[in-house]
Amino acid sequence: MSIIAHPLTQLDGSPQYAASDYRKAVNALILPSDGTTFGTVQGIRAGSPSPLMSVNSTTVTVRAHAGILCPWTGVGAYTYQMDTDTSVSIADTTGTYKIALVLSDPSQSHGTTPELALQSFPGTTPNTAIAGLVLGQIVAGVGSDIAPRILQQTLISVSTLSILQSLPGVEGQRARVTSDPVAANNTEWVFRSQAWSMVSPRFYFFTSVVQPSSTGSYAVLLVAESNLVDTLGKAWNASAMSACSMNSDAIGLTNISLDHNTSGINLRCNVSNAGAKRVSVVVFDFS
Repeated sequence: MSIIAHPLTQLDGSPQYAASDYRKAVNALILPSDGTTFGTVQGIRAGSPSPLMSVNSTTVTVRAHAGILCPWTGVGAYTYQMDTDTSVSIADTTGTYKIALVLSDPSQSHGTTPELALQSFPGTTPNTAIAGLVLGQIVAGVGSDIAPRILQQTLISVSTLSILQSLPGVEGQRARVTSDPVAANNTEWVFRSQAWSMVSPRFYFFTSVVQPSSTGSYAVLLVAESNLVDTLGKAWNASAMSACSMNSDAIGLTNISLDHNTSGINLRCNVSNAGAKRVSVVVFDFS
């Protein structure tokens, strides 16, 4: 089959799925893309032990964990699990070595036996020459983890901060609080050091001169959309950005409000005395 829907209940022996179908139809969607059609970023699962390796003389032990392999273009991604600690030997305690999981898949013309093995390589071996995932490096008997950790990519959305604080997480997991009566709405949070912390917003400042010719209600485009995008480096996101004026009633503008549309940020207010006035705006970006 050239078009695969997964999973379908089999009827009269069809469909029949191959491992390659699962790699491309399932793993390609649930794992971070590497920018190719079916490929994903290689790495170990968030929550895996840290450090992942220990070194005792010439024995390197890798602790039980799970991860993702994608060593070949167009083949799709392989998930794997190592359910017990596994050891491999290195030649000495003075050299530099790489510790890697090496994949063999004869169905894709790689190797002769379908298997995944823990192996050591000289430290000068390029990662691209290893058909698998380099987990760590040993330098003069000291190990360090170098495999990427694949974090949860799903953004958690909750209505209140108290709900969020009741949830467990892994380091780097992000969440959004949408309608809390106390915390700022549409703020983003990140799980760090076993606790949820609000993502510090980025601040952008704009200054414009407006010239109301008369008193009363007044509306004017304050920051053009092109200037906004140039400064922010992205399009306006109403769910993650907000803006406010830094000016007081002393400049002759009262009941100041700001809104955004396709033209940019607009000022709406009442004018108590006409003439040129400088208005400053700060934009908060929580994205």
